Amino acid sequence: MAENVMAYWYNLSWGVRQRTLNMDGTVTKGRVERMKDLAWNYELESASVKTKAVASVARDIYGNVITTGKKGKEKVKTQKEKYIVPKLKSAQVTFKTEYQVATGTLDILGKIEEIRGMLGYVGPLVVGCEFFATDPQTGEVYMANYPRVLTIYQMQLKKIQIGSTEMDEIGRLTKATVTFTLAETQDNAVIKASLQNPSESMKKLLQLWVEDPSKVPESYWSALKVCPDPHVKAMVKQKQKDDKEAKKKAKKKLKDEVADLQKRIRAGEKV
Repeated sequence: MAENVMAYWYNLSWGVRQRTLNMDGTVTKGRVERMKDLAWNYELESASVKTKAVASVARDIYGNVITTGKKGKEKVKTQKEKYIVPKLKSAQVTFKTEYQVATGTLDILGKIEEIRGMLGYVGPLVVGCEFFATDPQTGEVYMANYPRVLTIYQMQLKKIQIGSTEMDEIGRLTKATVTFTLAETQDNAVIKASLQNPSESMKKLLQLWVEDPSKVPESYWSALKVCPDPHVKAMVKQKQKDDKEAKKKAKKKLKDEVADLQKRIRAGEKV
């Protein structure tokens, strides 16, 4: 059955599932479960000011590069710049979904019980299937189709509120609106527990990360170590290997720079 997914989180998805004509002539009913009134916030908790040294090529008032010495080496000037480091409060996302028998959600009470069973779980909230890309041949910018994450990965289902309910004359629940509240969490134990038995939607995201590890947020690498998927395990192992190699190269570079500096000092060069 074809499904157009608007969003997914852990084992829940929102979108439109189309009606399907089966081989035996029967029709499988579609389902409409839209995400509405989506809202999220990024709130500042505190901000600190730090200073960093920025090196740039020196230029004269006409914009020409200033050179020094017989070889015409570019003159580099270093100046200190201040920048702000924000500390954000945990992001929070809220949205509503209306479940109706008339739009294909036949067991509304069962759906509510399913959602209630996911309280406390953590997963990335993936919203939308779009991003802008550039055609390499024409240079034209177009909207492509690909899951886009709203940079909110550790989203925990904190609260569900059921309202706007309707029943038929014999007491069957025919309509209900569920308001979801998800909040960002840093509880690594809960994140790991949610990954030990990943849901189908989580597996989709893990597959994307395996294809392109650069998309994995830094805060998720430690949690990924417990994921049982062999491809993820291989990705984590490669990440650890790359980090070790990068640290080794940085150490060697620093050692070489110190040796070069000592050599120049011994030669009487001003540094």
